[in-house]
Amino acid sequence: MRATRTMVTLALVVAVAGCALRAKPKAMISREGILTHGETLTYVGVDFSRTVFYDQYFQFADVAHGKIQSWNQRALEDIQGQFPMPVTSDLAVSDKLNNKVSERAFVTTPPDPAKWALTDSVVHQEITPWVDKKQSGHALLIVAEQLSKPSGVVAHYVVFDRRSGEIVLLDQLTGNAGGFGIHNYYLNGLKDVANHARKAIAALVR
Repeated sequence: MRATRTMVTLALVVAVAGCALRAKPKAMISREGILTHGETLTYVGVDFSRTVFYDQYFQFADVAHGKIQSWNQRALEDIQGQFPMPVTSDLAVSDKLNNKVSERAFVTTPPDPAKWALTDSVVHQEITPWVDKKQSGHALLIVAEQLSKPSGVVAHYVVFDRRSGEIVLLDQLTGNAGGFGIHNYYLNGLKDVANHARKAIAALVR
């Protein structure tokens, strides 16, 4: 009887441990009770201004003056109507920043696949171009850290108050890239990041 009870106890411990290992990681910052169904969320785009690009098929002019603009515009195209609140786009600032991407961002050796260290000061500096006392509501920004093979799209997303700069949601991940041609390959990785953001936002909205 004691042996049986011991085995049952051990089985429960293993099961609980297994569930813990399978649990989805939580967002780095996630504040409930702020986002609402009634507000309009502004998608401000994908910031490529500090992205590292590595792919043998990348050509600077083609990517910097064509694909980046398309990726910026289309990252939410499949899911914009699936957010728990209306979503509008304002890409003026991100387009301006992305126009400054230089050829130095296109490297010839595989970059370190590690994600960036995101401190409070780093993230607040990233969102500064979109924060203004004249603004209102919340914004969603995706920051592309790296577009490369075989890593895919290493990125983080942040939802913040456009007036105060308060960070409501922040998470970091590698989006699953895939598809025919380099445009679709990395676009799908960005769409995966955007979809993670959508799910995280839906979990916060009240």
